Parts: sequence; C-alpha cells; structure tokens
Amino acid sequence: MGKATAAALAAEGAGVVVFDVNADAAEASAREIVDNGGQATAVSGDVTVAADIDAAIRTAVSAYGGLQVMVNFAGVMDAAAPCVETSEELWDRVIDINLKGVFLGTKLAVQEMQRRGGGAIVNMASYAGMRAGGGGTAYAASKAGIIGLTRQVAAEAGPAIRVNAVAPGLVFTNFFESSATLLGETNPDTPGVRAAQERLRGVPMEFIPLGRGAEAHEVARLAVFLATDDSSYITGQTFAIDGGASIRNGA
Repeated sequence: MGKATAAALAAEGAGVVVFDVNADAAEASAREIVDNGGQATAVSGDVTVAADIDAAIRTAVSAYGGLQVMVNFAGVMDAAAPCVETSEELWDRVIDINLKGVFLGTKLAVQEMQRRGGGAIVNMASYAGMRAGGGGTAYAASKAGIIGLTRQVAAEAGPAIRVNAVAPGLVFTNFFESSATLLGETNPDTPGVRAAQERLRGVPMEFIPLGRGAEAHEVARLAVFLATDDSSYITGQTFAIDGGASIRNGA
C-alpha cells in the first residue's frame, strides 16, 4: 500500500521520497516511479529511529524544496496473536513499529511543515483499530492508538496542517509474510496463532458487502485524496476502506 501510494503521488506530479527499512525495496520502488516518468528518491531507514526519519525529511527538502505531505504507512502484523500468546517482546516490537513509528513521522513532519507554512499527513490505521477481529492484540492496540494520535495532532496542528488516517480491511498484500520476516524470532508460531491466521485469510466474501478484498491501488487513491487539496476541509478523521465490512459489525 505504501508503494502504491508513492506511485500515485508521483503520478500527480509530486517528488517522492520512498522510505523503507529494506534498501533494495526502496530503490526498486523509486526506480519504478522514475521509469514511469515520475520523480523519486530512495532512502533506507527504520521508522522507530527519529534520526532516520529526519534524514528522509532532509532529503525531501533538499531534493524537492520542502515537505508538503507525509504518509506514515510502515507497519507490521503481530501474526494475529491473541493476548495470552503475545509476549512482551512481540508487544514492544509491534507497538514500536506501528505506533511509535507513526508518532515519530507525524511529529517530525509537523515540525518541518510548521516552518514552511503547512501540509498534510496521512497515517495508516486499520479495521483492527476500530473493530475486534482484524488482527492480534498488539496490532489492534497499535492501530487504535494511531486513530487517537491522528485526532489529537489534527487538533493541535491546525489550521495549516491537516492530519487524517485510512483504515483498510482486507487488502491483497503479502503482509503476514513480510511481517514474519521483520519480526524474526518474536513472531509466534503456535496452533492458536496459526488458527487465527487461517480465520483472517478465510474471511468469507459474503461478510464484505462489496464481495471482495481491496487492491493496494484503491487504498492509495484514498491516501492521495487526503494528501491533496481535494480534501482541504477534512482533518482529524479516520476513513474505513473495507468494502463495507465494518457495517456488518455495528459501525
């Protein structure tokens, strides 16, 4: 979803800094944007390290003259681990990447945008932060935290800076696999966790009013809307993009 959003912003004419913990992935995404006629620069780093995010912002300022949009989409799944199977190490790692990473990206973006007159921030929440059943305990807590963070900073940073979030439901990505790689030995592998993963993967399409999961580019289009002046009177909001799944659960 982050890659698709970077490409969509570049297609709108933005110069994009692609930031990824995997340097090769960052380079590949940036190269694809450039090959398609856009402007992109790759930066590798860790969203849990303030200096790494600041370096990416400095790159944006140097390469493109400023920072008008920050998209905080980096995240990791907790293997859908229930509370009783969530270790302290897993909790800390998921909260660190998902919530602290968004906090740092938001904080540093606000500081830069305040110096330059304003901007827009888009954060990655989730269905799991709004309704039970979209992930494990640590993941749900981190995404609910992002929703609260988004509201609070929107109230603090207006009127020049808008802050919103997107909350996807089922999206067709390799999220479980990439998360397992990032989590390493903290990734739980128990019968209960595997059963929870199968339940998430096996959600019947009739549970979703639109009858399917989302593609990454569909989430990207919502993120671009929130990043541009098309949404100039919207701030502090979290937008579900779940094919209507949340309305089945009382939303």
